[in-house]
Amino acid sequence: MPSLAHSYIQAKLIGALLSYEQYNVHSELTLTIQDKDYVPDIALYSKKSIDFFNDVIKMTEMPLLAVEVISPTQSIKEITDKFNIYFEAGIQSCWLVQPFPGIITVCTSQTNKHTYANGEVVDEILNVRFPLKDIFS
Repeated sequence: MPSLAHSYIQAKLIGALLSYEQYNVHSELTLTIQDKDYVPDIALYSKKSIDFFNDVIKMTEMPLLAVEVISPTQSIKEITDKFNIYFEAGIQSCWLVQPFPGIITVCTSQTNKHTYANGEVVDEILNVRFPLKDIFS
């Protein structure tokens, strides 16, 4: 269950990602993978127009990025299990965000990850970078 810190960090991340005009940023979008639904906190797609008349309830097209902000009721194992599913479905990058102690781990595969505790967060696959302090301040 999302907490106050979770929702705040999610909003800050969305704000940071919105500055990248080549992407559409989505919050709490349902992804259907092998007939099961997953809802990452944030999903990032290549820029395209949104058809507001013919809305989509569940996405079968996978995003480029799935972001999970860990909640007090979740375990890291639960999220890394999701990441395995996300990568197998074709998602290129997954971020694990830990409000306490204020770190972001960028995973570009099941074995390639980088954890940021200060400085800039960098996702080289998506060409995204921003100061970590912008999220946790």
